[in-house]
Amino acid sequence: MGVYSPVPMLTRRLQRQIEQRVLVPAVHALRREEIEFRGVLYAGLMITESGPKVLEFNARFGDPECQALVRRLKGDLLAILLATAKGELASIEAPDWDPRVCVGVVAAAEGYPSHPRKGDPISGLESAGDVEDAVVFHAGTARQKDGELVTAGGRVLCVTALGSALDEARERAYAAYDRIAFQGKQCRRDIGLRVAARPLPVEHEGDEAGFEAGGGSSGNAPGPARRGGGTVPRPPRHASGLPQRRPAPGSSPP
Repeated sequence: MGVYSPVPMLTRRLQRQIEQRVLVPAVHALRREEIEFRGVLYAGLMITESGPKVLEFNARFGDPECQALVRRLKGDLLAILLATAKGELASIEAPDWDPRVCVGVVAAAEGYPSHPRKGDPISGLESAGDVEDAVVFHAGTARQKDGELVTAGGRVLCVTALGSALDEARERAYAAYDRIAFQGKQCRRDIGLRVAARPLPVEHEGDEAGFEAGGGSSGNAPGPARRGGGTVPRPPRHASGLPQRRPAPGSSPP
């Protein structure tokens, strides 16, 4: 398992489709039910030939998608969450995003997902952190009474790295991953490879015709939402999820 951000295949037209067909109707449905929701709506999507299809909704950020998002987020996530909780999201500026690519690789436990092994000592985290622009996020870990760090779940760690291009981010993420050790550690080695294998979409003038809303996501599209005069921030251009910075008029999203 893993994640990369941004996603080149996510065109402006697709972003608008997702917002118009999925995100805006979801917010309107909450209003019709008089549900004053303040939090994160995370839409798990499949992109088909006939457009985006919803697999599920969750009231949380995605894992491991969120890890890549917070690496690219410029500014304080806490301020965004606090404004959402207070119903003041419309009063703050839309977030800016680091233009670099982020790749995240999940280090999973032996036996994951059905019967993950637990209690194995973890080493190499300091060395992994020495890789340029690498950050390791903890998930299924725990501290023993003697202070030793051990595995405590199926998805043990998410190893992320930033790079000026996808290849550089991938190289750094896997380099950091390889410095970490615990019994039965496993991962996928193909995170981000399909981007290189897939031809980039070509957008033509007029592609956005018929779509009035802006935004969208190619995989999972979370975004703080609230009832009563608020707005739903643009979802991100990445495989998993966060809101993206609003583009200036006449420009394309980052």
